[in-house]
Amino acid sequence: MAKRIFYPLYSKSAVAEFEEKQKTKQRNGWIEKTGVLKVRFATLQTGENHKELLSQMSPAECYKFYAKANKVLKGQSTREEIFVHKQQDQQNAPTKRLIVEKWERNGRKGFSLILIVKQGEQTEKINVACSGEELIALADWMKELNTLLRYKEVIKVEEEGGDEPLPQPDDDIPVDEEELPDDIF
Repeated sequence: MAKRIFYPLYSKSAVAEFEEKQKTKQRNGWIEKTGVLKVRFATLQTGENHKELLSQMSPAECYKFYAKANKVLKGQSTREEIFVHKQQDQQNAPTKRLIVEKWERNGRKGFSLILIVKQGEQTEKINVACSGEELIALADWMKELNTLLRYKEVIKVEEEGGDEPLPQPDDDIPVDEEELPDDIF
């Protein structure tokens, strides 16, 4: 079974889930696999009141989340927009925005993540409240994912249907241990 990297964040009425996934594209006889972070926000109600909004984040956006969440946590800003996604090739494609904010109401303070999806004139949003500690933990996890998701695997699809990985640049270079400095070993 493959290792699953998953981070849920619950509030009283909603949940935000972040999960590492592999994105696969196939073109011209090649399969390309890269890492992405799937984002799911959902309300905890059932029936007609249940809403679910989906998006994804690139590794660079994971690091941007870390940086902007830290700005909000340190009080340098009260609201930061992490990303805006819109498919340019489709008319009426939804626009997705992820926002992290600091709030204060009726003597209470906290933080929240908001996913907003706008399609045409209709706008849906789900707000997940969290503590400062939860936001710090999520931001640190996102910083780590920035590195973990930065991979690209390219495979040539053969005529018979088999997969052949591309040779790596260092595969053909023999390493002579006598040429390396002593402090490496």
